[in-house]
Amino acid sequence: MAYIDLHMHSIYSDGRMTCEALLNEVIEKNIELFSLTDHDTIEGIEEMKGLAAQEGVSFIPGVEVAVSIEGKEYHLTTYGYNPNHKGFLDLLTYNLNQRKNFDIQIIQALAEGHDFTLDDFLKYEDNIHRGGWPSLNFLIDAGLIQNIYEYFKLTQPLNVKLVFKNPEDVIPVLHDAGAKVFLAHPSAYFKEFIDIEMLDHFKSLQIDGIECYSPYLKDEQEGDFYIEYCKKNNLKISGGSDYHGGFVNRKMGFPEITKDMVSYEYFHDMMK
Repeated sequence: MAYIDLHMHSIYSDGRMTCEALLNEVIEKNIELFSLTDHDTIEGIEEMKGLAAQEGVSFIPGVEVAVSIEGKEYHLTTYGYNPNHKGFLDLLTYNLNQRKNFDIQIIQALAEGHDFTLDDFLKYEDNIHRGGWPSLNFLIDAGLIQNIYEYFKLTQPLNVKLVFKNPEDVIPVLHDAGAKVFLAHPSAYFKEFIDIEMLDHFKSLQIDGIECYSPYLKDEQEGDFYIEYCKKNNLKISGGSDYHGGFVNRKMGFPEITKDMVSYEYFHDMMK
């Protein structure tokens, strides 16, 4: 059986695998349609597009764009955009700069009382094959933490916020670039219950669909809720593994998604 996976990451954001290695695993997992959705960057898209074409695998260019609502981060999996649209590229540049500034502020906040300086961090050469991001890997190498979970435990009490533009400003830019915009993994934002008001808010902002299938689903009933919400509100259905090549404990192709489970023709048309 062939599968679909519309959410994964490479070394161009916080994944551990090259485009070539990702594609090899896509083929091994018998995934017939996939997308690369690195965080706020399309740097790997042309490379992956060329590799996928050589192997005859169906590929949709993607990107995962961060937005903020009242200081809380949400992600939009975005497909079929014009990669030369100035507003779109400016938005990605803004988000990447926010991430870089956040890293600097984290190290600044932790430097006092520890055996490293901000200058040490600015000279630090991160290994993109490790996955993650510079401040995480720097703190691991400095011996202050051992993993991503300790990173969040250490940094969350700090008065440092990673804030992006609000979706009211971002979604129109994405649509103007010709993109189809999906709310990524809604289950990741809700620890105990589904926030209907938040779903309605994104719907009112004219998102095109919801990533109903993701590894964050707590149970089948929750997934069914998102699917019914999409059907009721004329939204498209997507899904993906949010695979990072071993950086976090997720597997490519999980959950198993077949073309009858998502808006397959909608995505397939993006390749024409």
